[in-house]
Amino acid sequence: MDTNLFELILSDSYIKNQAEKRILALKNYILGGIFIDSKEKKLKEAATDNPKLDLWINSIDKKVLSKITPQNIYSTFEVLEKEIKAIEPLILYLPYELPDEEVAQIGTKLRADYGKKFLMEITIDPSLIAGCALSFRGIYKDYSVKQKITDNKQEILAAFRQYVKH
Repeated sequence: MDTNLFELILSDSYIKNQAEKRILALKNYILGGIFIDSKEKKLKEAATDNPKLDLWINSIDKKVLSKITPQNIYSTFEVLEKEIKAIEPLILYLPYELPDEEVAQIGTKLRADYGKKFLMEITIDPSLIAGCALSFRGIYKDYSVKQKITDNKQEILAAFRQYVKH
């Protein structure tokens, strides 16, 4: 497998699902180029129904894509899919969805600390109130306000009782 292609897929995808979507979109784009005749291809302006994926596909160096042939396309993408599946992601539980820029900042920092083959999964959990929880390799850590309230419940209740007495 061409490591350039794998690195290209991971270059600015920090979420596992996003990397998997890129592999599938690229595979469909290349298969479309092989099996769709030129008239149909002109009718189909976009490779996917996702403008961001289309933009990403169109930004790929054609030299990298030229290494994928009808003879090796299935084996190439099989290896890419296995490589992505083998990456155990950090699961990040957040009370709200992050903008793409913040996901990129977090992903860049995590890759700087843990290596190029590091991905996340983001799960939205509004019950966290604020903060986040993390799960990685079977270890769960909760840094949310909800957990702080739970951890300090007795002190919080005692403080409220003090004010109720006055």
